[in-house]
Amino acid sequence: MSRHFVLLTWVTMLSIFNPNLLHATVIPACVGGGNVEGNVEDGVEIDGGECGVLSTNIGTLSGNLEVKDGELTLDGDITTLSGNITVCGSCTLTINGNIGNITGSITNEGTLIITGSLTAAGKLEVKGGGQTTLDGGSFESTGDGVIIESGATVNLENGSSIATSSGTENNGTINSDNSGNSINGGVDSSGGGSVDSDLGDCSSDCGDAGLPVELVFFRGRIQNSGVTLTWMTATELNNRGFLVEKSNDGESFSSVTFVKGHGTTSQAVSYSFNDHSTLPLAYYRLKQVDFDGKYEYSPIVRIADYTTHHISFGPNPYAGGSFRVFSSSSDVAVTLVDLNGKEYLSHAKINHLEQMVKTLESGLYQLHFSNQEDIHHTMKLVVKKQ
Repeated sequence: MSRHFVLLTWVTMLSIFNPNLLHATVIPACVGGGNVEGNVEDGVEIDGGECGVLSTNIGTLSGNLEVKDGELTLDGDITTLSGNITVCGSCTLTINGNIGNITGSITNEGTLIITGSLTAAGKLEVKGGGQTTLDGGSFESTGDGVIIESGATVNLENGSSIATSSGTENNGTINSDNSGNSINGGVDSSGGGSVDSDLGDCSSDCGDAGLPVELVFFRGRIQNSGVTLTWMTATELNNRGFLVEKSNDGESFSSVTFVKGHGTTSQAVSYSFNDHSTLPLAYYRLKQVDFDGKYEYSPIVRIADYTTHHISFGPNPYAGGSFRVFSSSSDVAVTLVDLNGKEYLSHAKINHLEQMVKTLESGLYQLHFSNQEDIHHTMKLVVKKQ
């Protein structure tokens, strides 16, 4: 069902318990085209083939929210819903907003789509034939948990989550799209239910049993007038992605870009990012962010632009005689190789090097520089013998 509607014919304003107003907009495409009935103080009821969009944020909605025959979309936030939510077998309820506190339960026999965040004291019950889809949304039960009947389906997509204190009783089907979805609080599928392999073995728990995001390495090097950052993960759990952060002093960092993660996977994954906005001296780190908002930082990588500020050499082109290399840091090592990797010159630590290299033939060579922090930089040397 589309969540965006561009044609509106008329609007009915309903009074509610607090001074705010709740907009009930009729969707013309709905068969019957009726109004959203009832005073909001007494709940919301969709019946007789009606359709509506409740779009304004409100405080307390006292009463039940019932979709008996038709469709309803909640785009606004509700602080407290003092009652139950029910969706009939041929009905659709789409919740794009957030409901902070549902004092009752949710019973779905039709289609329930959740992109927002819901917290309920009661249970979420998906009846046989019903389908509940969390599309980047979340549901938390502080009381009775989740019940999925035989023939019912729950779809978890785009990093969705279910959290319960009483567990999930699954006699139906739980699907997951491998995007870091999670179920916390225990899942019991002993009654014949099935769980997507993306969520693993949920006989006792889902979402907490997997490995965290395990970073194998994080490296940087100057390359092609920029900085290339590379990193690899061995495993990922609930990984939304990585914020690449940069600093010129190693203390205050700002975000440069976001690199999307692979959700949950036990396979090694490689990542890279090219930063063309370079500094003479820069520090980088990764902020790994979970779908639930939790995060952790990688070790810091320091990148020094030797080309501009730290290293000089010459003459280039080199035609013979003395060859000089200067470094402002004494911990820099230099190696001179040809394009096949044959080594002609190597010094572990240099400040000032002056040496004749008699064995060079005309052609293209490379100078490799590195330091104790495993930072590498390569520069070209052209040799033109007379």
